Amino acid sequence: CFKDFGMRPVINLLSYFAELRSRPITLLVSTTGDTGPAAVHAVNDASNPLLTILVHYPHGQISDFQRKQLTTLQSNYVKVASFEGGGDDMDWPFKETLLSS
Repeated sequence: CFKDFGMRPVINLLSYFAELRSRPITLLVSTTGDTGPAAVHAVNDASNPLLTILVHYPHGQISDFQRKQLTTLQSNYVKVASFEGGGDDMDWPFKETLLSS
């Protein structure tokens, strides 16, 4: 609950700085719980074309309710994809992506 509550101010700050610097920000997220949906909805509600989010979740390892929270939102600022494996299986690809940037 506390991470979800804190998500909105963090997203609002990121949106503010993306606008201030006129630079796009894309959040790369992997989730196995409630924090992913909170981030998705916060980014969508920010309605800033400079702020987008790409969320990954492990197929079959989150509840149907959580999956629907992620996958039923129609937004130009949000992309969601599932992957095969466990929640920690995205750590290495994310680290490699960030290090190669």
